[in-house]
Amino acid sequence: MSRPVIAVVLCAWCALGTTTYMRSRVWQSDFALWRDAADKAPQKPRPWINLALALEQAGDLDQAMRAHQTALALSFQPRLTEYQQRFSALASETNIARVLAITGQETAAKRMLDDVITKAPLFAHARWNRAVLLARLGRCEDGLPDAQLAKQLDASFQEFACAPGSR
Repeated sequence: MSRPVIAVVLCAWCALGTTTYMRSRVWQSDFALWRDAADKAPQKPRPWINLALALEQAGDLDQAMRAHQTALALSFQPRLTEYQQRFSALASETNIARVLAITGQETAAKRMLDDVITKAPLFAHARWNRAVLLARLGRCEDGLPDAQLAKQLDASFQEFACAPGSR
């Protein structure tokens, strides 16, 4: 191989290595990954949903709520399929309700979860979140049917049991 070819190959190799290193930094955390995805696809609800979940995990509930609300607003774009619109809206409303419950707005959270379940009775995450909310409100027994159905619909949910003495 001639020196100019070797030089070009080495330059390309260095450029690709640098680019790979810079992109790998995005994978350092869920937050970094989904922040990057939301920045690159700001009109898609899915990156905003996942960014909001990462913000919740980090304990930033104010920013998580804003991201969930952004995802909900983006759910109604005509360019999305009907399924994408429906799923994004249901997921966003369920997630907003969970943040409301965590921040002490249980009545609004319950109302929102009831609405989601009315629209989509087999949406497992809404069922699970309502069961958790009812348990938090001291009405664990009322939430058992929701928890059982959620577990039937999605085996990834853990077992749900009421503490002794709870209603």
